[in-house]
Amino acid sequence: MGDEPGQAQSQSQSVNNQQQFTFNIATSNPELERRIFSGVHSPGRQLDRMGAVIEALIAAVPGLTSDARAKQAVDDFQTMQADILREKHRGNPRYLVEQLKDLQRADPATFAMVTAELRAWLNALPPG
Repeated sequence: MGDEPGQAQSQSQSVNNQQQFTFNIATSNPELERRIFSGVHSPGRQLDRMGAVIEALIAAVPGLTSDARAKQAVDDFQTMQADILREKHRGNPRYLVEQLKDLQRADPATFAMVTAELRAWLNALPPG
């Protein structure tokens, strides 16, 4: 493979100095891409910030979801963002508490049902 634009270059990136990922990047300057990914903004940070912009645009554009295809695309995007956020905070009990507080504000009936189930589960645990 040469350095011609559009040709895929394979390179490994170190993430958090522990994991190795291989990206196939169509670029004429793989060294520049390596420097950006490892020293400027990681792919995860870039995707996170793009997601934040998309969320802001969704909130700012009235009637965006009036079309069924657009609504499905927005729903799919928001589900993906929620899945990513949940994975980032998996195992963090403070995140669970914040989610419960949000649920209490947004949907008191569901909050009551969920907390009743949670109480029953906690009460059934052995002491210790």
